[in-house]
Amino acid sequence: LVNSFPYARGCSMEAPDCGLSAAGYEKLQNQTEQALDALKRQAEQRKRSADLTQECISKQEVLEDFAAQRCSRENPPEPDEPICHPARWREGINSEAKAALKAFVKKNPGWGVEDE
Repeated sequence: LVNSFPYARGCSMEAPDCGLSAAGYEKLQNQTEQALDALKRQAEQRKRSADLTQECISKQEVLEDFAAQRCSRENPPEPDEPICHPARWREGINSEAKAALKAFVKKNPGWGVEDE
């Protein structure tokens, strides 16, 4: 056990009074810098995954709208809102609106509108 334990992954084990030597017991506790760094990286990865999951969930309505507008079906979809409509500027599906603004600013520099 002492030789095959996954120390590099930050694992540790409390095993007092089990017949191990003091050195073996201390080794299984795995209180090294490398173990702490591994645990920190794992915690950061879990937080990143949770944040990305939450971001995806928060965009679900927008993504469903985007898919509904562009799916294949028998009848044509309802016409899109005009580019200036706030629904077209929602994060996640605003690339078309941003491109239209950029083209407008390029063609009309005197209008006082600044591109993002």
